[in-house]
Amino acid sequence: MRALASMFAIAIVASACNGDDPQAADDAADETADDTDTADAEPGGDLVVGVADLPAGDGNPYTGIGSPGIYTWAAIYDALTIVDDEGAPQPALATDWEAEDDGWTFELRDDVEFSNGEAFDADAVVATMSYLTEDEEGQDTAVADDLGPITGAEVVDEHTVKVLTDSPDPVLPSRMAGVFIAAPEHFEEVGADGLAAEPVGTGPFQVDSWSSQEQVDLSAFEGSWRAPQLDSLQLVQLDDTAARAEALLSDQVQLVLQLSPDQLDRIEEAGYALEESPAPQVMSLALMVEGNEDSPVADPDVRMAMNLATNVEAASEALLRGEATPASQGATPGAFGYNPDLDPFPHDPEQAEQLLEDAGYGDGFSFVAEIVTGSFPADAELYQAMQQDLAQVGIDVELREVAFPEWLEKYLGNAWEGDAFGLSWNTAPILDAIRPHEIFACDREPPFYCDEQAQELIDEARTELDEDTRQQILFDLQEHTRENPPAIFLVEQVDLNARSEALQGFENQNRFFNYHELTLDQ
Repeated sequence: MRALASMFAIAIVASACNGDDPQAADDAADETADDTDTADAEPGGDLVVGVADLPAGDGNPYTGIGSPGIYTWAAIYDALTIVDDEGAPQPALATDWEAEDDGWTFELRDDVEFSNGEAFDADAVVATMSYLTEDEEGQDTAVADDLGPITGAEVVDEHTVKVLTDSPDPVLPSRMAGVFIAAPEHFEEVGADGLAAEPVGTGPFQVDSWSSQEQVDLSAFEGSWRAPQLDSLQLVQLDDTAARAEALLSDQVQLVLQLSPDQLDRIEEAGYALEESPAPQVMSLALMVEGNEDSPVADPDVRMAMNLATNVEAASEALLRGEATPASQGATPGAFGYNPDLDPFPHDPEQAEQLLEDAGYGDGFSFVAEIVTGSFPADAELYQAMQQDLAQVGIDVELREVAFPEWLEKYLGNAWEGDAFGLSWNTAPILDAIRPHEIFACDREPPFYCDEQAQELIDEARTELDEDTRQQILFDLQEHTRENPPAIFLVEQVDLNARSEALQGFENQNRFFNYHELTLDQ
């Protein structure tokens, strides 16, 4: 299985390009589905998953938040909490938590060990938090950027830890869902680069080999507190959506992520199960304003014009079969603080042209946007549709595609070559509207956008403990941001995944897959 899987990516792409008989693949898939319908799911089996991207930071879970890393890291690591689809933090490595004046105290599980035999305890949590808050290297990571007012952690006793803050934080238990805990002795010995190559966590699988940006081979960690029922797990990077679809249809993988809408009918007709769910992200093109005051995109009227010129509804209908809703704000309906009273931007090219004329850009202008494609359904086509709409009002956009690792490096250093870059408004993992706004904020280091009025609302929402008051602050923040857009808002993203009928028990909880509960019909 592993020898085959290490070779099949090239074969799949060749099949897709050479036009091999798709009906044969469909018939084979139908036969496989029929054979497994009556089989009982039993422990064991080797699961192969086709993903669009492996983590840019490999096995280092502090280099990114959410997708694509979460699909791999969820098999290896655990955090103190996990946030459910309703936005509520649930127990993971911590079983209970309580707010105090200077932070939150977490009660930890006392029956957990890392896959290398190290014990999980309060010291392990403190080691991780110290790396992110005190170590210069750790402070520069994506996860450290997401810690808000967290300043560190201290041991209360062996299985109790206090996460310290410099101000009240109403969403801290949810924030901790984004902080995976690595084996502390191993991490200290090998450092960040060593952890990337040899990750060690408490999750259901342990890494056997990691071929950067190609595949990861994992075997069951039977000593995990959430021990798996499968024998092994393999994640294979297949950049192209057609390659991922062909891999599923030829039964070389049992689960594929981020398919294209035009592939869904064929996959479903072939007897495979679709796993469609709303994603906690809004697709957008972020506009560089801070330190870029001479650019046209620094003018709020220009940014509004760009939103009015983009026909998002038509693009969604044509490219996503209406599966994705045009975005009205930087949060999705499942997130706390989503304002249901806001409507998406109307398509009004005449008003867009008038705003451009009033701003002194009646003859149009051009700019460069750096984007990553292939990670979400029809993302390349959505950017192209936006590009065509903007051209109709005289705005010439050069779309430059970059690989995700390069994008991440530029994002962390705010080192963009153009005036815009692709960036989702991601409320995961906390499912709270404050998270993406903290990215589009004056106090981000370094900032690419700064709106002082928005910053005041962000600061209020960060510390307000009364739920109703805080919700209204976030409503106001969403409304203000819509009227002063820092980005071109596109669609509320959707996750279009598919699986073999042989794979049972699959759940997508806020993009954290329940790998330990999966079974394969034998």
